[in-house]
Amino acid sequence: MQSDGKLVVVGSYRATTDGSAALARYLGDPPLLAASLPTRPRSTNLNSAAAQPVLAAALARWTAAGFTSALGGIQLQVANLGGRTLGIASGNTITLDDNAAGHGWFVDPTPWDDSEFTTRGNQGEQNRMDLLTVLTHEIGHVLGYEHDQTGVMEDTLAAGTRQMPGADHQTDWFAAIDLLFADSPLSKRRRY
Repeated sequence: MQSDGKLVVVGSYRATTDGSAALARYLGDPPLLAASLPTRPRSTNLNSAAAQPVLAAALARWTAAGFTSALGGIQLQVANLGGRTLGIASGNTITLDDNAAGHGWFVDPTPWDDSEFTTRGNQGEQNRMDLLTVLTHEIGHVLGYEHDQTGVMEDTLAAGTRQMPGADHQTDWFAAIDLLFADSPLSKRRRY
């Protein structure tokens, strides 16, 4: 990541640091956007150390969905990405917006338990962006997934929402591998 005063450069993504414009230029995996901006922005900022345990939980969610390779070596950065941008993946680097597009982050103290999202009431998650969902989404990009119409790979996220990968992602991954190697000598594997 580089900063040249007014622009933050993350891979091939640029956003203004003052938040007045969401995207100056984008080439690569599209960023995850907040569904809307808050009426009263929060000024609390995230740091990489606070996000590391949640990153480990997001990796565990993908592992539980059947992925064990290609998940090592993910680097985590925090920067002011501006506008509605929550996060972006470039290679094996995930960059998160420092204040979740003004919503503030819900840093789940129990990321292995989704009770905050299944029990009625506000356990701190309402009106905040779920850090676990955003990290899980960006790991999906590292794994090669593009945005989808539903689920964890949607291109926008509403505050107070949790999405996680499911078995459909594993099926899609293997289908993509089959298509990639369909005309290759590697496709001569035996099917029983």
